[in-house]
Amino acid sequence: RIDATSDAPPRHFMEGTILMLTRFGRLLSNHEWNPALIRFAHDHHQASQEVTDAFRCPVEFNQRNNSAISPRAEIDRAIAIDRTPVHEMIRQVVEGSREKGERTTSQKIAQLVPQLLPSGNATIAHVASLLQLSQRTLQRRLSVEDKSFKDIVNHARETIINEQLRLGLANGDRLATALGFSEPSAASRFIRNHLGKTTRELKSQVRIKRG
Repeated sequence: RIDATSDAPPRHFMEGTILMLTRFGRLLSNHEWNPALIRFAHDHHQASQEVTDAFRCPVEFNQRNNSAISPRAEIDRAIAIDRTPVHEMIRQVVEGSREKGERTTSQKIAQLVPQLLPSGNATIAHVASLLQLSQRTLQRRLSVEDKSFKDIVNHARETIINEQLRLGLANGDRLATALGFSEPSAASRFIRNHLGKTTRELKSQVRIKRG
């Protein structure tokens, strides 16, 4: 059972909250897990098919509570954390905590972005709030460092792509979630535009290098 409160309309907030938790669960499990059923206490609405597509499982409305249903065996299954992008995120956080001296604003953002991408929260507004800065102040500090928020996000995505290729995890939904995209097609476009090759071509290069 999942309870939450917000000033936002209950339907939008609850659907967004459970979707974020579900996407993180997929990321943690290397996409081996997905809920079997989602229940919402609010009414059915016109965009219900979009909700079903996002959760990739049946969605019921007008239920007694908000919940994500999954078989006990799925919940109890052990996770090979070192095979997931989360492992790399944790490593970066641990290593970042060992750094000496004050980090630059761009370095702080670069550390946050990979952790925020899977939940879709890698936005300049959200990052500014986490750093307790106004969006204008954050942009001004980046300008002084000759950096842009978009470039930092794109670099983080390129790093994730290379890491997932190295681990053999660069596949469809898994890669799209790690990069912060809702659809694999969006991830494919990003890869073509920024790396100049398709995912298949990049995988082929990795296989050739491994020989």
